[in-house]
Amino acid sequence: MSPLAASFFALSAQGRRDVHFRLVALALQEWESFCQKAGSIHYRDSVVGMKHDLDLKLPRDAIASLHSNQHIAHIRQRYLEPIVAMQDDDLESVIPSSMQFAYYGIYNLFNKYSDPSANIEDWLIVNQCLSALPQPEWDSTLGRAIAEVQR
Repeated sequence: MSPLAASFFALSAQGRRDVHFRLVALALQEWESFCQKAGSIHYRDSVVGMKHDLDLKLPRDAIASLHSNQHIAHIRQRYLEPIVAMQDDDLESVIPSSMQFAYYGIYNLFNKYSDPSANIEDWLIVNQCLSALPQPEWDSTLGRAIAEVQR
């Protein structure tokens, strides 16, 4: 285990949560920058061939719902189609892998903190959010987030 991973796992549950939210905020910035350039994202699902428009505001809305503890069920419902599309690789050709990681990181954070029974590993969210960033920034970004939480 890397020293940064060890530092992360040495944090309290609240400290790990705080790191998650810091990293998700960065992943959200990357996601929204991508979406601004893309304008809109359309895809066709591989099961029935229907065309869909990806809800580009869903990641931001998911984070906001966690902060306000409102609209959790509605956000969960909005995630149903796009998560299936991601898992079926229907979005693979329209969203770069780094942005898929950003999307999954935010989705997994939403699930972890909106559903106490969700069994989502703490490191998964860290890994996915960091993977949304350029690789040279991973260690410094995680190190900064841990240091901010430890203050």
